[in-house]
Amino acid sequence: MTPDEQVKLLKLAWDTIGTEFAPRHLQYEISYNGATFAVHGNAYRTYEWKSGNDLLDGFLTGYEGPAP
Repeated sequence: MTPDEQVKLLKLAWDTIGTEFAPRHLQYEISYNGATFAVHGNAYRTYEWKSGNDLLDGFLTGYEGPAP
């Protein structure tokens, strides 16, 4: 990744985990989804990687890079 892409990715990560929604969602996953290793394995196996990458690229283009 280029430095600009890294900055955009970090901004997206902060927007995702820097809100009050992230801890509540994590608590829900711990309490209701079952064993963590099974949930992670199932998610990894069934995830549509192409559409996920396209979605991530769309989010990252919405951020402005650092000033020159």
